[in-house]
Amino acid sequence: GYNNIVTLNNSLLPLISLRVLNLTYNEIQEFSLQQLRGLTKLQLVDLSHNKINKLSGRMQNSVQLVTRIDELWLQFNELEALNGSLMGLTGLRTLNLSHNIIERISPDDLIGLDDLEILDISHNHIITLEETSKAVLPKLEELKASHNLLSHLEKDFHGLPRLCWADLSYNRIESISFALGKYTQCIVHSVHKPLRIYLQGNLEVCGLSDVITNLQAQNNTEFYTPSNEECTANLAKQSQIAVLSSANIA
Repeated sequence: GYNNIVTLNNSLLPLISLRVLNLTYNEIQEFSLQQLRGLTKLQLVDLSHNKINKLSGRMQNSVQLVTRIDELWLQFNELEALNGSLMGLTGLRTLNLSHNIIERISPDDLIGLDDLEILDISHNHIITLEETSKAVLPKLEELKASHNLLSHLEKDFHGLPRLCWADLSYNRIESISFALGKYTQCIVHSVHKPLRIYLQGNLEVCGLSDVITNLQAQNNTEFYTPSNEECTANLAKQSQIAVLSSANIA
């Protein structure tokens, strides 16, 4: 890292024994996954803290030189969309896309990521996760999606049959469907565990206590919601705003 690298120009090709690629804190704006072809021992690729706004060179046609990365770190870049660029990254277990400016995750973005266990899309501009339900991530256990713009939770987890932990804190969630965790069953070492959903910082959730209680009873789900003090303070704030609005109208 810290080398002011702008482009790689296939400079990695001779490094066939490379296990960790650290390109953090550089000036890279576009990265082609074809740069990783032939690096069969590569386990971790750290591209964090660059200026990447485009990923290209999807890997699905590179069967003759299989690259199976365990972890791909892309946090703190300038990605707005993935455009299916990660398709074909078989073997990827951890994907960190936090602190970008991504607005949506499409089903094509997740195709072929059958080994993914941890997905971090926190600190982006994502409005909905409903699109992700159309692609199946059969091994995903942890979803980190805090600090986004999510407002409704409906079938968002339907493509995540093994999800155990979902951090959705500090969004704008105002409605939760009874179908949210219908097809999700957390299993750790052959033992059934509850699905944990974190909703702190979503103050609109304060009015959904009945829905949350029913979901916890039916779906083996545990919710972590704003505290009573936060809900009371928010209610007082909303009442004050309503009074001020009425006074201004009058």
